[in-house]
Amino acid sequence: MGISGEGNMRWYAANIRNGQWKKTGRRLEELGVKFYIPLTFNTLLFLCTTKSMALSLVNSGEIGAHFIIDRNTHAIMEVPNKQMEDFMRVYEFSLADNENPGIILQAGDRVRVIAGDLLGVEGDVIEADGCTYVSI
Repeated sequence: MGISGEGNMRWYAANIRNGQWKKTGRRLEELGVKFYIPLTFNTLLFLCTTKSMALSLVNSGEIGAHFIIDRNTHAIMEVPNKQMEDFMRVYEFSLADNENPGIILQAGDRVRVIAGDLLGVEGDVIEADGCTYVSI
């Protein structure tokens, strides 16, 4: 079930059961499937493969996961490569001990990083529960 070169490789979002991320990761490594599991959100799984392979892995029970469904399209959630790259970079960067440069942002601002480790990442400033976030 490893990745052959067929079709377009895309990122698909899925959920795995709590406590199963190590087992799932080992199995995907054995199968040669590229994946990403954010450590602090270890019930979230991103598979980089063809749609047919992703469906096969989940539907066959090869991995204990279920897809996240896009509410707009009612299809399995596909994450564009640029957004996935930005997410991984921002997530890994957030785990490092980085200083806030003191930039004041307001809800509705559009942000594009022009230097540093996050060069090229784009997003929008949003407010939720009294906190300010950059949504990528």
